[in-house]
Amino acid sequence: MIFDAVIIGAGLAGSSVAYALAKSGAMVCVVDARGIAAGASGNARALALPFSGRTQQPYASDLLGAVALSATVKQHRTKGFLDGAVLAGEAVQFDVTDRIRSGGHGLFGLSPGGITERTGETALSRGVLCSDAVTLNPAELCRANLVGVRVLHPFPISTVERTAGSWSIRGVAGELRAPNVVFAHGPGVKGTRLTSWLLTERVRGQLVYLPERISLLPALRIPSCYDGYVLPLSEGIQVIGAGYDHHSWDTSFHQGQAREIVARLGKWFVISRKIEDRHLFSGRVSFRVSTHDRKP
Repeated sequence: MIFDAVIIGAGLAGSSVAYALAKSGAMVCVVDARGIAAGASGNARALALPFSGRTQQPYASDLLGAVALSATVKQHRTKGFLDGAVLAGEAVQFDVTDRIRSGGHGLFGLSPGGITERTGETALSRGVLCSDAVTLNPAELCRANLVGVRVLHPFPISTVERTAGSWSIRGVAGELRAPNVVFAHGPGVKGTRLTSWLLTERVRGQLVYLPERISLLPALRIPSCYDGYVLPLSEGIQVIGAGYDHHSWDTSFHQGQAREIVARLGKWFVISRKIEDRHLFSGRVSFRVSTHDRKP
């Protein structure tokens, strides 16, 4: 099957790029080894910032502007989209955004009194970052982005090769061909010869889900972060994050780490109740990729 672009990974990154490309008229195919939002993007809740990146454009457009398709790498570098890019043949590794600055990306710092006013909770630290963001269901956003886009899953990739002026993507389900291929599956970059050179590491993340009846901050009105983060109650749960374990492959949920994640909230909010271990059984473990310089 032949497409204008094949995107490997059906999470937030892959589905956003697919949405933008399809909207521009490209014939796109998205493949995933497991399914839509089966990895890190399958979290129950996430933040949606109004803008992301140096271009101050909506998130999907910013991703499209930052992704270097093979025919336009030099053009993007000239325009400054790929500052700090590392090129190796047809592959590219790049910075998507500048470091977040207060007030620049929908995030802002407040005094303790201001935090209390905006969040509805009693704050201890003025270092808390609050957000104009909204909370959303990432998996549902992925599915919405992929309406009208060809999606193949499960489609584990065996090889990605450049032949006869286009890319060949082979898997157990067959072969796809396209002039452009986008890697949007972080933990899988070590699986192909093309991207195995990237200096990446596997990172295990763990979130804690607290039901409304035992929520630590039931009055919280906006997302907040300090040493970790907490989201407002939504559809009966409050999400608290997150673990960050380098090189771990453990898929099991750890009550001990859940206790540590919840305890961090006490650094920036007044917590009036104690959560017992028997309540710390619900959450999620997923994996993403990172580098020492935080390039995606």
